[in-house]
Amino acid sequence: MPSYTRLTLAEREDISRALAAGKRLRAIARQLGRAPSTIGRELRRAERTRSTYRATRGQHVARRAAQRPRKLLRHPPLQAYVHAQLTQRWSPEQIATRLQAAYPDDLTMRVSHETIYTYLYVLPRGELKRELLRALRHRRTHRL
Repeated sequence: MPSYTRLTLAEREDISRALAAGKRLRAIARQLGRAPSTIGRELRRAERTRSTYRATRGQHVARRAAQRPRKLLRHPPLQAYVHAQLTQRWSPEQIATRLQAAYPDDLTMRVSHETIYTYLYVLPRGELKRELLRALRHRRTHRL
């Protein structure tokens, strides 16, 4: 399976020209060697109708999304809570569930377990990453 690569500005321009020429989504995907879902996602993300998609706007939206700081990095109280619970050997699933119950009206104190896992695995090398990964559970949950 080929590795994922982001759409380039040139590919976005090809999408724009193909849409203007009246090509369908699957034909555009075939032409670019991309999955149809990739093209569809790009069109939805750009928030434009199919006839007015602009490549430069799509590139701008993608760049801003890639540069946006992640939730755990933007909210120090949330980050501190997650760190504290991980060091007490709570699973990311338990942390996410507990946050929802403890802060029902505060959306800044909510995070999914997938976000916690992603945060842990993209931390730079160092003692904090080692410590938090060591605190993660490594066994499967038992079914009753």
